[in-house]
Amino acid sequence: MAADLAARAGRRSGPAAWPDMTGPRLFGWLDPPGTASPRLAAWCAAMGAGRAASDGPFQVWCWPGERVRITESPAQVLAVSGVLFGGPATPDAAGRADPDGHYLRVRWERAGRRLCLFRDDSASQDLYYRALPGGGIAFSDDLDLLVTSPGGAPHLSRRGLHEYLRFLDIATPNTLYEGVWSPEPGTELIVEPGRAPRSVPRSPPPPPPVPADLETAATALDRLLDDAVRARLPATGTVVAFLSGGVDSALIAALAAAAAPGRILAYTLGFEDSACDETPIAARIAAHLGLPHRVLRPSMAEYRAAFDDWTAAISHPFADPAALPTLLAFRDAHRLGAVALDGTGADELIGILPAPHRRKAVWLATLAPRVLRRAAARLCGARGPLAGLYPLVEFDDPQEFLIRWRGWPRRELERLCAEPVSLAHTRFYRTYRDFRPGQHFARFSRLMATQPDDRIHEASRLTGLAVRFPFFDARLGAFVRALPLAMRYPPAQPKRILKAALARRVPRDLWDQPKHGFDFPFADFLALDDYALPRHYLSPERVRALGQAGAGLEPRVVSATLERLCAGGREVAFRIWALTVLSAWVENHWRRLG
Repeated sequence: MAADLAARAGRRSGPAAWPDMTGPRLFGWLDPPGTASPRLAAWCAAMGAGRAASDGPFQVWCWPGERVRITESPAQVLAVSGVLFGGPATPDAAGRADPDGHYLRVRWERAGRRLCLFRDDSASQDLYYRALPGGGIAFSDDLDLLVTSPGGAPHLSRRGLHEYLRFLDIATPNTLYEGVWSPEPGTELIVEPGRAPRSVPRSPPPPPPVPADLETAATALDRLLDDAVRARLPATGTVVAFLSGGVDSALIAALAAAAAPGRILAYTLGFEDSACDETPIAARIAAHLGLPHRVLRPSMAEYRAAFDDWTAAISHPFADPAALPTLLAFRDAHRLGAVALDGTGADELIGILPAPHRRKAVWLATLAPRVLRRAAARLCGARGPLAGLYPLVEFDDPQEFLIRWRGWPRRELERLCAEPVSLAHTRFYRTYRDFRPGQHFARFSRLMATQPDDRIHEASRLTGLAVRFPFFDARLGAFVRALPLAMRYPPAQPKRILKAALARRVPRDLWDQPKHGFDFPFADFLALDDYALPRHYLSPERVRALGQAGAGLEPRVVSATLERLCAGGREVAFRIWALTVLSAWVENHWRRLG
C-alpha cells in the first residue's frame, strides 16, 4: 500500500480505473515534545513530500505542484489549499474575515504557539487529524496517509460503524477510523500544547437589511447569486453546468449562460425509469437558455462495471444511492470541461420543512414515552384498519423519522452488531437536541446541512473535475438567512424566493412541475443477475472477513435480511446496499492499507 500511496502522492496514475486525480497535498503536525517529529519527517521524505514550513514543534510538508500556498510572516505561518475566488472577504460579527472559496486553511500562530485548522462550509476539501503523544496532533488532507503514517493505525471504529449503517455515511467530526477526526465545516479547530483540541464556530456575518417585499428580495438575491456564479467561472474554457430540472440548478445555469455566453454546457444525468428521469424538463430549460445539452444515461452494466473499482478508490465507505451515477457523470463531464457548477447547498440555505407524518412523529415523541408508543403500536398492528397509524408510534427515536435514508434502525442495528448501540455522539443527534419540539423548519434545515455530500466530493477527487458551489457564497448566505420565513418557505410554497428569481429568466411553465429528485434505482441495481452483487459481497466468508477487519456483524441477521430482499422485500434494500458497499470497500480498499 505504501507504493500505492507514494504513487498517488506524485499524481501518477496506477492501474486502478479510478486513480486519485488530485492526490494528497499536505501532511503536518504539532509535536510539542518532539518525539514523533523525526519519524514523521523521514516518512514524509520517503513519500516524496518536501518540508514547506517549520517552526519549533510545528511542521508542514507538501507534495510537488502548486496546490498549496504557503505564506510566512513574523506572526504566523499560513498554508491554504483549494481555490479562492477573489471576491471580497465577508467579516463576521467579531470582525474576522474569511475569503470566498472552497479551501482548507492551516494557520500556525508563532507567538501563541497555537495551531488553527479550518475548511469552508462547502466541505469540498478533506481534512483529518489524529492525536500524537504529548498533546500534539498530526493532520492531512488524505485519510489513507494519515492512518498509515508512523503512529497511525487503520483500526475501524465500532461507533463509526454504527453511524455508517444507520445513516449510510458518517458526518464530521466522526470518521470510520478509531481516533481519527475531521473538523466540522465552517468551524475552526484550535490546538494548543497541553490542551484538548476545541472547535470554535465562525460567527455569522452581520445580517444585511431585510427587503420590504418579495420582488425586492428576489432582485437582491439574483444580484448576489450572479456575483457568486461569476466569481466561480474560470477566465477561459468550457464550463459544465449540472442541470437536473430543479429550481436550484436551473437558476445557476441561467445565470452562468448570461455571464459566459457560448462557454456553458448544460449537463443532465438521465435514467431509463421515467419515475427517476428529469431530462425532459432539463432539455426545455437548456433550449430556452440557448445552451448545448449533454445527457448521459449509463446502463446497469456500466454501473456494475464501475462498482468494484469505485469501492477500491474511495477513502471511506458511503452508501449514497446516487454515488455511482455521480461518478460516471463526473468522468464524462471532465472530458468536456475542467470546471463545473453545481446547485448543492440551496436546500440547506433556503430551508426545508419535513413531511407532515414526520412532524407528527416528532410531536408524538414529545408527548408519549417509548413504553406508551409500543403499547399503541401493538393496538394498531402492522395490518388492519389502524395500520396507517402504526409507523407513527412504532419507532425508537424521533430522530429516525428525519434521517434521509432508510438504513438500519437502532434496534435492528443492535441485533446486527450484537451489542448496544447509541447514536448520541453523531452530529445529527446532537443537532436535533439543539431545537425545541415545535421548531420543525429550523431543525430540519439544520439537520439536512449536517448530512455529508461525499458522493460529489469523492467523485470530484477521483475524476479531477473541479466542482464549484455558488450557493455556499458567504454574502449570499448572510442575505438569505436574514429573510423572513414568508419569503423563503411559506406554507406549500418551498423555495419561494428562488422560484421568483428563476421566473425572471425562464418561463414558469418550463420548470414549475413536481420534482423527481436525484433517485438512482439502486434496488434494481442490486437485483441484477438474481442479486449476484449482494450475494457475492455478503457471502458467509466475506461476512467473517468483516469481523477480522473490526466490523464484525451477526451472520444470521445479514443472511436473513439478504434473503428477505431477494424474496421481494425491497423495504430492506437500503440496509443491504449499506452492507454491500461496506464489504466491498473492506475487501477492495481497506485491506490494501495493510
